[in-house]
Amino acid sequence: MQTYLPVKGFYLGLAAGLIVTFFDSLVMIVTPFCAQTEYPILLMGFNLVFWSMFGCMSGVMLWIFVRNNKSRHEKKTVYWGIFVLIPFTLTYGLLGRFSVNAEVWFPNFGKPVFDHHLSLVWAVCVCFFVLQYVDKSRPLYTKMQASFFVFEIFIIALLFWFCSNLELLKLTFIFRGSTNFFQNLGITERRFLVLAYMVGLITISGFYYVVGFIIRPVWLREKKWLSGPGTLIGLFVIVSFSVSGSFIINQRINRPQSFFTKTSSAQTPAKDSPNVILIVLDTVRSDCLSIYSKSGVAKNLEAFSKEAFVYNRCIANSSWTAPTHASLFTGLYSKDHGVYGDIDSNNNHDVFGFPNPLPLLEDTVTLAQTFHKAGYRTASISANLLVLRSNLGLRKGFQYISNSKSIGAVYTAVPFGPI
Repeated sequence: MQTYLPVKGFYLGLAAGLIVTFFDSLVMIVTPFCAQTEYPILLMGFNLVFWSMFGCMSGVMLWIFVRNNKSRHEKKTVYWGIFVLIPFTLTYGLLGRFSVNAEVWFPNFGKPVFDHHLSLVWAVCVCFFVLQYVDKSRPLYTKMQASFFVFEIFIIALLFWFCSNLELLKLTFIFRGSTNFFQNLGITERRFLVLAYMVGLITISGFYYVVGFIIRPVWLREKKWLSGPGTLIGLFVIVSFSVSGSFIINQRINRPQSFFTKTSSAQTPAKDSPNVILIVLDTVRSDCLSIYSKSGVAKNLEAFSKEAFVYNRCIANSSWTAPTHASLFTGLYSKDHGVYGDIDSNNNHDVFGFPNPLPLLEDTVTLAQTFHKAGYRTASISANLLVLRSNLGLRKGFQYISNSKSIGAVYTAVPFGPI
């Protein structure tokens, strides 16, 4: 039966991937970022592939360790914890904390881990506690499958997410709803979160003890414990519903249903006036597009260009984003619309030493203002905060403005997030 250890490790890795997907899907609820349609499928697919391969490799290492050694084989359940559970804890705990550093562009964007990585200590304690318990209760756990540790994986993932992302759970509304009560007790908002952290940690510990060491042993003695495939099927159904529900909630909260209720323009455009959509691909060179280069991409854009005007001698009015967009919105050179680097101020520079742009001149008329005056309803949808920030002036004329970022921004905004 030792030759089946890699297969059992593969099963345990699949279970870990499903559990990780369950918690990763929560970012679609607790963050204000809109998820693309394919995101749930990609999220589950990546986690299942990554963690199943992780579990399979752990099973191979365990097989190499216990083969032809009867004494080690008798403690196989303990070694499952050593070769799978502990590596999972360290790998997941570290990779979940890696993120794209956005602070160089947005110093106030993103939050640090709430408990200063103390959750990794609690997760490691769970590993050693269960291994000690299994080793002392060996007659009961000797023939257990790798699926025994599925519950531990769930508890470890729960600890990481709760302890690290506590501030994302919106618990502060409880404090702000009873501010006078807590202030009379000398409890600040930060202390309230610390108390919530302690209560949550005690609750998770109690839940783990009751289910893991009171209910689970009874199931094992009565042989009601689910097999590996049974556990996977149950997890897959639960996680599928969770991911689908999180995605539906995300779409209802973060995707605008309607840009406008009614037009506020003084006049309405003529019935034969066309809809106008301006799409900007920022920082894209012409040789990156198949319209201009055989090695380029964007084949759909190339197909569209066959029935449209294609300009081969377009030159941007500036080498960087802000003044180029200002010229695009106004039809003016940088010296005329005023959006260019503030080189006269020594303190007005970004973290790379480049000067921040000056705002659009007040008397400058934008393209959006012209359309709005003609009766059009105007909207701007962008994930580029540099262009449509309020102090730059390029928002003029837009009735609806959306600067919401896509779900990819979770890697900068969530202290402990998807891998």
